[in-house]
Amino acid sequence: MKKQTMINYLHTLYPHLTRRDIKCKILYAKQNKKTIFLLFREFVAYFYDLMRRRGTLSQLGRAGKKKGWCVGDPHLENFGFVLTGSGRKKKFKCVMNDPDDGGKGFLIADLLRYLISIRLGGSSIPLRKAIRCYCKGVRGKARSTCYSGRVSALRSKLKGGKKPFKYSKKKNKWRLVRDPSKYSLLCNLSRCNQERRRLRRAVKQAYPGYRICDSFKFKKMGGGSGGLLQYRFLLRRNNKSCSKQCHRHVQKKLIVVDVKPELRSSMYAAYCQCQRQYASRSAQICSLKPTRIVARVNKSLTTERNGKSTSKARTIKKMGAFLFRQRHPGEAGVALDQLKKQGISKRKIIRLESYTLGKTHRRTITKGKRGRYANRIKNKTNTIKQAAKTLRKIMRRQLRKV
Repeated sequence: MKKQTMINYLHTLYPHLTRRDIKCKILYAKQNKKTIFLLFREFVAYFYDLMRRRGTLSQLGRAGKKKGWCVGDPHLENFGFVLTGSGRKKKFKCVMNDPDDGGKGFLIADLLRYLISIRLGGSSIPLRKAIRCYCKGVRGKARSTCYSGRVSALRSKLKGGKKPFKYSKKKNKWRLVRDPSKYSLLCNLSRCNQERRRLRRAVKQAYPGYRICDSFKFKKMGGGSGGLLQYRFLLRRNNKSCSKQCHRHVQKKLIVVDVKPELRSSMYAAYCQCQRQYASRSAQICSLKPTRIVARVNKSLTTERNGKSTSKARTIKKMGAFLFRQRHPGEAGVALDQLKKQGISKRKIIRLESYTLGKTHRRTITKGKRGRYANRIKNKTNTIKQAAKTLRKIMRRQLRKV
């Protein structure tokens, strides 16, 4: 597949993005050593469409037919670590980061995507061990059986309470620090604009105990949400006592909130029976009702975070569905390249992430059927490994030509 043909093909998968945005995402990935891994992360729908065209699910027998609520985009570095509770009751938790592509689907697709990301991410851990940890998560076994030792470096990093985004005080006013090198578009919200009014009204409704100090809109260069117009707000808690409807994290003085548009899940590409049907559905991707998108994203958040999430999806009048994602010091992402510096083994993190994925799927499976599903996955380990290897080879060959 030639470069221009590939860009046109990706445009049919992402009709809400312009060809220029797609080229920007590709150029961003090429600036990094792990180009294929970044392209794999950026174009989720491409993976599901390839899996559909190859008929991968039908090759896995009964293990590939189990349906449930899927994460949609599980891959290395898409898991985060959160400190919950306070004082001595603080707990160290591994959770999924993004709920954008969650929805009803075949659970095995999540596992295949994560296994492929292990190899594309440069890890040499045997896939059999990752599958074993996933099965333990589905069964609900103790986490200590999946990884040994304490992840002390990350724990101390989280306890330090590092600010998630930089902000500073200038002339007695709090302002977000803007870094143009990270974004393809960066500008302030114009004052005389309906867009600004609607957004500010929605943010105030979502966080009634806060007032807006600063805001701007931006487009990320890469990542799954690259090319989408997003908004960032800096909120400060009011001095007066807050109402009972305030967010449960209202005690914090300053918080940063990202407002991101939500579209249809990328998984829909895997369930279309023919290219004509798929093309017609992709053309209608932006016309889906916002209320349905909001319900799907909120259910994904509940499933992935076990009902303990500070983020929430809402509809904004005449603008569509948006995810209000609160950034706070009690969270930290994981970059595999930095783990050696922090004294953490990559294998331990991969085992923990595999276990977390299994634990997430466990919540969507009926109580009496969890063990049966885990046994089917275990029995099909070699077939699953071969399917992941085949998909990885095809993706590597095609994405190199972009």
